[in-house]
Amino acid sequence: MKTLLLLFGILALSFEGCSSSSNLESSNVPKIKFFLASEASTVSYLSEGDSLKTTLPKLLYSVKPDYPNIAKMARVNGSVLMKAWIDTSGVVQRDIVMRSDADIFNQSVVDAVIRWKFSPLIYRGVVSPCWSEIPISFENGNITMPQ
Repeated sequence: MKTLLLLFGILALSFEGCSSSSNLESSNVPKIKFFLASEASTVSYLSEGDSLKTTLPKLLYSVKPDYPNIAKMARVNGSVLMKAWIDTSGVVQRDIVMRSDADIFNQSVVDAVIRWKFSPLIYRGVVSPCWSEIPISFENGNITMPQ
C-alpha cells in the first residue's frame, strides 16, 4: 500500500510540472552552448573564430538518459536543461539541473550527463575549462539530445 501511495505521489509531482510542448529547443537536434567559467554570472556564449583562435568542445561520447518507465506509462513529456562543468581534458566534472518541465526526468539526465566526454575548449589558443548548457527533451517515449 505504501508503494502504491508513493507511486501516485511521484505521478502527481510529475504532472504538476508537465507541459504538452517543450520550452527549451524547437529544432530536432538540440545544440550545446558553451561559456567561460569567469562569465558564468553574465553569460556570453562562445563561438568558433579564427581571430580568437577558439575551438568549441565537441561531444565525443555520450550516454543517453533513461526515460523512466512510470513517465512512459503516464505519458509524461518534458525537457531538462543541464549546466555542466567541462574540465581541460573534456571530462564533465559537475552537472546541475538549470530548468526542468517535469522533475521525474532530472536524476536520469544528471546520471547520464556526468558520464559524457568532450574535446577540450581551446580559447584564444589555450586549452580552457568551460560551462555548457545541454538541453534534453523527453516526448512520447523518445529522448532528443545533442549528438
